[in-house]
Amino acid sequence: MEYFPPRCVIYKIYIKATSKATKDFETEVAIFLNLAGKDALKLLNTFNFTEDEIKSIDNVTTAFENYCNPKKNVDYERFMFNKRCQQESEPFQKFLPYLKKISQICEYGTLNDEMVRDRIVLGAADLSLRERLLRIEDLKLQEAVDTCKAAEISKAQEKNLQDKIVAGVSKKSPGGENLGVTDVRKYMVFVNV
Repeated sequence: MEYFPPRCVIYKIYIKATSKATKDFETEVAIFLNLAGKDALKLLNTFNFTEDEIKSIDNVTTAFENYCNPKKNVDYERFMFNKRCQQESEPFQKFLPYLKKISQICEYGTLNDEMVRDRIVLGAADLSLRERLLRIEDLKLQEAVDTCKAAEISKAQEKNLQDKIVAGVSKKSPGGENLGVTDVRKYMVFVNV
């Protein structure tokens, strides 16, 4: 249930942006519950706050965050992270944020960037891209990201050019016979682009 933690963040941003922070607990909680929605009020009533605890909005938002983020199984999360590969039609811009998000849960600490980099290299759907990444000595995460983005862009541009060339090529060979799409590509050198 990832509904409330983002709302806690939204609440804190709202309070900071509007300078509405007050010492009045009821007002702060009302603002938070309004932003969080009607289910938040139901959930708030299930928490067992002492009189002192309920006087702090931080305690309330922490209770919601703890409820929504149950204990995690780091071994399981690492297993899921390490088996994750980019799907054939999955854009890199979708693959990378997933890796970064799940790696935070894996608690790799100072090795986090290296683990994400390794998962990019080993999980790349494009075999030629993977080979290119493996050839780079002392590859850093940002370099791997830049290389993958550039490869994806150039692949899309190449496909676009190929589609335009094939569409613009006459369906006849220089000898006059009719050609299929595969045969047309053989004669692309005769086309002035």
